[in-house]
Amino acid sequence: MDEHGDPESGKQFALERDVRGRIDLVIPKILDDPAAADRPVVRSAEGHHAILDVDFAENDHEREVVRSVEYTLRPYDELERLPLADGSFTSMFHDNGLVKGAQRLEGVFFTPIGILSAGQPRQRGTQLIHWDQYDLDDPRLFERGLRLPASFMTRCTNRSSGSHSFIAAQ
Repeated sequence: MDEHGDPESGKQFALERDVRGRIDLVIPKILDDPAAADRPVVRSAEGHHAILDVDFAENDHEREVVRSVEYTLRPYDELERLPLADGSFTSMFHDNGLVKGAQRLEGVFFTPIGILSAGQPRQRGTQLIHWDQYDLDDPRLFERGLRLPASFMTRCTNRSSGSHSFIAAQ
């Protein structure tokens, strides 16, 4: 990250930014540029929101896998128009974008400090992240929260998208 020089005060990486009035985004590590054939691997632990690690596919990860889960993505048109037994339709989302029936206990605890329905899945366009400090759909999210090199967007838009694996680890 020669472009930005040394990290800002209190930061580990030059990529991190001190965002006034918000909780800063945290960068746990910097990844090397992957080979074109590598695919991203996100490692997490069951029952936790935290991501343990992000890397690119390597044979070493295979020894750590406890359970691998593949998800089928459904079109929003389908999720917003689910058939009911009486022949009518309903959405899986409330009018405010929250997933029906997916309330979580932590939502009750965090509401008094202004974080509404913490942990409850939300419909696109209503997803707040990082303690409700950022809007997931903000097209300038990374620019606002990080000190990105000028070449970042060019490289991201030129890289072909591959398959993604979500891996649960203990």
